[in-house]
Amino acid sequence: MLSGPAQFRDWMRRREFTQADACRHLDFDEPYLSCLLTGRRRVGLRNAIHLERMTGIPVEAWTSDLDNDAVRQPALSGKRSVHKG
Repeated sequence: MLSGPAQFRDWMRRREFTQADACRHLDFDEPYLSCLLTGRRRVGLRNAIHLERMTGIPVEAWTSDLDNDAVRQPALSGKRSVHKG
């Protein structure tokens, strides 16, 4: 699987987005996105989920450099309520 930054660059290229366009689309600031794309900063789980929803790039692409135990942790904890209707 290609890394998150590589997939993101491809996503931008296919849409003919500049980095500024991508920031507006994702509601990120440009310095943050630049750090993600150069690997100077890791994507947190919340932003990885946001990126997956907005671009289709899987969370796993952004977390592949983390240790396996961190990746296996559930995104949500606690009890879920189920509506019975």
